[in-house]
Parts: sequence; C-alpha cells; structure tokens
Amino acid sequence: MMRRWVLLVFCVSTRVWAQDYRACKELFVSPLAVKVGTTNPSGSSWDEGSAADPELSAMAVDVEGASPVVIGPKQEDTGSLQWNSLFLEETRSGAWLPVGVGGSLSLLLTDADEGMSDFIGAFAVTVPESLASTGTAFLSVPSSGVPQVPLALRISATDGKRPCAGLEKVGPARYELPSPSFTARVDSALLEKLRAAQRCKGGSTQAGCKAESYEVLYTQELLKDTWVTVVSGGPFEGGAGKTFAVALGIEPARRQVAHVGRCDALKKAPSLGEALLCRQGNKGTLILVEKGKARTRPATARELDALKDDEPAPAEPAPAAPAP
Repeated sequence: MMRRWVLLVFCVSTRVWAQDYRACKELFVSPLAVKVGTTNPSGSSWDEGSAADPELSAMAVDVEGASPVVIGPKQEDTGSLQWNSLFLEETRSGAWLPVGVGGSLSLLLTDADEGMSDFIGAFAVTVPESLASTGTAFLSVPSSGVPQVPLALRISATDGKRPCAGLEKVGPARYELPSPSFTARVDSALLEKLRAAQRCKGGSTQAGCKAESYEVLYTQELLKDTWVTVVSGGPFEGGAGKTFAVALGIEPARRQVAHVGRCDALKKAPSLGEALLCRQGNKGTLILVEKGKARTRPATARELDALKDDEPAPAEPAPAAPAP
C-alpha cells in the first residue's frame, strides 16, 4: 500500500545561497535502489532457476531526438540492487539527461539477457518543483502494472564533479526524503566502519567487506522525530547473527554512529522509552537518545525480561470445528 509522502528538508550547509535551478538544461539522474521479485509475472524463475539480471534505462519525454540511456548498469543474479549511496560519490551509474524542473522521464527496468530482454517494470517520473530551490530531489516511485516494483531515484543539478549546463556553479544541496523510509547503497563512511568491525584487510573480497552485501534503510519509524540510518548484512561466514550499523541522522558529516556490531535482531524497545535493542543470544545492547545525543549501554537481565512484554503473543489456535 502506498503511503502519502511527507517531505522533510535537511540542510547540509549553513552557507546562504539563493539559486534557481530552473536554469538547468539537463539534470543528472541516477538510481539508488530497486527490489525485483524472485519470479516473473507468470510465476516462473527469470533465468532458468536464477534471479534476474536487472538493467535500468531512462529517456526524457517530449524531447525531440531523445533516446534511452542506461543509467543503472546490469547486475547479474540479484533481486535487491543498490547502485548508489544516498550522497553523491564516484559511481559508474547515472547519466545527464535533457530534462529540467517539471519535465518528465520514462524509465524501463528489464532482465537483460542475450537476445531479447524480459520486461520487469516501467516508471513514469516528473521532476518535482522542489528541485528548483534544493538542487537535489529523491523520489520513491512504484512501477506501473502488477506486481509493483519500488524504485528509489536521485535527480540532481550536479553529478558531484560539475554543475548542470546553464549554471556556472551549484550551491549547497538540500535533501528532501519521502517519509517514512528510503533505501540506497551504503555510503563509503559507514562501509569503512563495517569493514573495521569485520576486520577486513585492504582488497578483501569476503562478503562482509563489500558494499553490495549490505542493505541500508533511512527511516523515521524507529525513533520519534528522528531519522535513523540502519545498515544490515549477513550472517557472514564465521560469525553468528547479522552485522548492523545504526546511526542517528542521515548526512555523513552530522549523523551520530551509535552502534556497529552483530545482532540476532534489531528492534524497538517501547517499554524503555525511545530506545532500540540489539539482541544477541541472551544479551542485548540498548541504543538510546538522551538530549539529542546517541549513547549505548548493555541491557540488564531485568530489562531483557521486561522487553518480552513488547513481543507479540503467539497466535491462539483456531477452535476445533464441531463434530457433524
């Protein structure tokens, strides 16, 4: 079910800069993440028992001579794709497209095989008016048809190296995220903390050392009035539980990384107020917010017992049918 979007503005610079990005004759369009079902609409596997090989292309609508451009390079055998982090970093995905504020884009996601590719989903996107003042917009877009495929997309007046054609320079970016949650690839700063926790050596190819092994969720649903960044991956070889990184806030220079480590589960702890619990076996770590600051401490045995009250009770068995 689609939720109504509530747009919140995050200023990542205190510098005052009034700029109208309607002057852009092009914008940099890049996919962040998409999830593809394990089977095609007919119920069969995409590629004879393996997952799809998704590829995303985009084209400006109502632009004479425009042609489709691959903005999300093919990834083999995967249903959960993360092309880019939330923030502009060096990447091989994305492309400059001849579209401006209020313009329209048509996107096509396919299972790219040799010969004819299979259709996965199509997306219709309008560049939001908010980009005229922010310079960057993030969209969460469902595909047309059934089943729906969710796509997270970034549209920006810069690719991180140069501004759009029509502007000499680009001011500080502001981030508008669809509430209550958003997905993307793990950014380099958090990945380094995860690699340190996994004791990764330079050039390591182990699963726990690679960005594509992790999923990132930016959400407002875990702590009241607070955006939380949650990275999860695993379990990886040689370790019990999944590996998590939890940070308060979103923007790398300002967020507070509260916890990096293994958990059997990460959950809300309503009985303890505004807190999250990383539970592993019969132990737990509480992640708390106090006066706007993040801190952690071990959960006591009494608190772990109290948290059992937060867990849903097992379902009652259905009553037996009366004898005929």
